[in-house]
Amino acid sequence: MDDNHLWANEEFGDVDLGDHRLNARLRTLACDTVAAPCGLLTKTVKTRARREAAFRLVENHRVFPDAIAASTTRATCRRLAGSPTVFVAVDQSSLAFKDPHRVKGLGPTGPLRNKGCLRGLEVMSSLAVSADGQVQGLLGQQWWVRSDERTPGGKSDKRAAPHRESAAWLRSMVEVSASMHAHCPGVRPCFVMDRGGDFYGVFNAAHRLGNVDVIVRSAYNRRLTDDRYLHDVVHKAPVVARVARLIRVKSDNGRCRRRLVPLEVRVAHVEAHFSFNKQNRGTARLTVVQVRSRRRKQPISWTLLTTCTVASAADALRVVDGYCLRWRIEDFHRS
Repeated sequence: MDDNHLWANEEFGDVDLGDHRLNARLRTLACDTVAAPCGLLTKTVKTRARREAAFRLVENHRVFPDAIAASTTRATCRRLAGSPTVFVAVDQSSLAFKDPHRVKGLGPTGPLRNKGCLRGLEVMSSLAVSADGQVQGLLGQQWWVRSDERTPGGKSDKRAAPHRESAAWLRSMVEVSASMHAHCPGVRPCFVMDRGGDFYGVFNAAHRLGNVDVIVRSAYNRRLTDDRYLHDVVHKAPVVARVARLIRVKSDNGRCRRRLVPLEVRVAHVEAHFSFNKQNRGTARLTVVQVRSRRRKQPISWTLLTTCTVASAADALRVVDGYCLRWRIEDFHRS
């Protein structure tokens, strides 16, 4: 049995689609896909008989995506068992199709210049990454279709928090935490998010769930409870470490490459104000880790908000290293 068959059996060995023949067909399709990941069944599956079987599988109304996703989650949790902690990179992306006549049941996506012709699905993935940067697998994935109705932005948005698109970040945290508690108890997830996760619900969820941490890149220079401002406070904090790290940076030709970049790290402990509107406000005690480089071209400047315990320079560097692994989810979505 080759590596592709071993992976397919590990990932979908306990899948339950209600029929053992469907289970075996899924594993066969997974093996074919990993051997030739072309994106199209007609190019991935080589023989006519297996291609027909693959189309029957994906068009079968008795095959539920949730059952397939649950098998993937369990396989990932088995790989995580025994680890004290794992970084969970969470990010949103789009799957776009051409739908000029709007007949495919899709929603708007992509930049406004597409004038509604480019439509598709939104997806938020939660990818488990070990401390050494090895991808362990998916822990959760959400899909939804955006409405064609224009939604208000910022503080003018009066919708309840569960009805906003940002609620997907919270659902990801809740679902991943529940799955890990059921299948790999004792492993502590640390959710790593970009600016989209910078809102009160994320930090409140981390507090409510317990045994989880978050690292979020700051999107706003928030006012603190002592009337100072977050970015100003951490910028004036003393440097706790000067290190070099491999970081993905854009080169002059626009491509992203990993380069060794010298960094300065500062730390501050704050209590910040968060608010959706006048009716939804709160404060959160956080640690702020600022990361800056001295590169003249495309300098790096990250302000990271975290619930992780940061009592030393080594703790601060673990937060920096965790955020450096976030690029794994971007590569996953691009593939």
